Parts: sequence; C-alpha cells; structure tokens
Amino acid sequence: MRRILGPLVLLLVGLIILVVSLVFGVSGAVGKISAMLEPSASWTAPGSASASLSPGTWSVYEYVGRASGFDSSSGSSGSSARSSVDWSDVTVTGPAGPVRTVCDSCGAFTQTLTIGNKEYVGILSFEVVEAGEFEVDVAGDSAEMILSPSVTSVFPGALPPFFAAGLGFLVMAIGAIWLLVRVLSKDKKGSPPPGLTTPGGAQIASAADLGSTTAKTPQAALPGWYADPNVPGQLRWWNGFTWTQDTHNR
Repeated sequence: MRRILGPLVLLLVGLIILVVSLVFGVSGAVGKISAMLEPSASWTAPGSASASLSPGTWSVYEYVGRASGFDSSSGSSGSSARSSVDWSDVTVTGPAGPVRTVCDSCGAFTQTLTIGNKEYVGILSFEVVEAGEFEVDVAGDSAEMILSPSVTSVFPGALPPFFAAGLGFLVMAIGAIWLLVRVLSKDKKGSPPPGLTTPGGAQIASAADLGSTTAKTPQAALPGWYADPNVPGQLRWWNGFTWTQDTHNR
C-alpha cells in the first residue's frame, strides 16, 4: 500500500484542483454572461441614463437589428448592420467626474451582443474602478441604447480558473503515470509467498541451485528465499531480477 500511497495522493490533489477550478471558472463565466443579458440601463438616444455600476469593464451598445433574418425597422440584417452612433457623441460621467472611454467601433474588431432576437453593437467601453453611480449621455441620431458589462470582460476573469484546471489535470496525469509504473514494477518483481511466517517454510537455495553458496546474485535462480549475501544467518527474497527488502531469519 505504501508503494502506491504517493501516486494516489497526487491523483487526489489533482482531482480536487481540477474540480474546484472548473466550478469557479464556470460559475464566474455564467455570472458574467447572465449580467450581460440583463442590461443595467436602456434608453433612446439622444438622451441619457444613470446606473449603479460595480467594478469592471462596461460597454455602451446600440441596437442594430434582428439577430437573424431581416429587420424591417432598420432595413438591414442584424449581421451586416452598423452602428449609427459615433463614439465621440457618447460621454460617461462617474462619481469623480468624466470617465475615459475607449472606442469599440473604430477598429476591425467590433463587439456584438445578442439578447433574445436583438443584436447590439458596442460603441465604447470604460473601466469602473470603484462602485458608484454613473451617467451615460448619448447625442446624435435617434437610436436604442443599452449599458451592459463588456463582452471582453468575460474571458479574462475565466482564464485563471481554467488555467488552474489545466494544472490539476496535469497533476492527475502525473499521478496516474506514477501509479501505473509502481503497479507494473511491483508485478514484475513479484512478492514473497503469502502466509510465510517462519524460515521453515522458506525456499532456501542450495549449492546446486546457485552454483555457489556465496553467490551474490543468483541470476539463474527463480524467485524465492535465499541466503542473504550480506547478512549471514538471514534469508532474503530474490524476485528473479534483484534482491528485495523482504528478509527472514533462518
């Protein structure tokens, strides 16, 4: 049992790390996604909206069409529609004053968020360091707006738990390989016959078996009890390959 105790402990530790990391990673990602699907504020531009926000990355989105099919109200499909609100028309004010924003619709990559059958495109993002009341004001053309956690905020928060889950899987794999090596090694070497408690039941090598009573390594001998080459008056188990730690007095 002691031979496989180490691998079993390693397997158990890896399993615990894997399960706990997956639970935290999945629950965190589900929480973020649920928050995105429930906007903190919705309003029609031009106009403003206020919301109490928690620390994290937040985005202002504009409704651009149906998530699939043709949207008769905008005259364009949800997948190809573009935002009509420019990010310079949006200002964000927090408890400490104006908040620095980053344009989401300026580069090649555009955030898209689908809620039900509605598709929204990200206009800008901003960081909330301390929880508080924030006001978002949108000028320009008429548009349907929402304020929700940024799509990109889901992945960074989920990465550490999933990295930890990968580490747990690696620890489990090492433990499994270690356990397999120990089991195969034990089977290959053999073990002393069960129930042997007295030297009288031991198989003792003779001069004919070993060629010499002083042989150090009975390479031609089968597994059994032989005279210990190092300790006179003691028997030691030869597993067919090497001497083991199992001994008996004569």
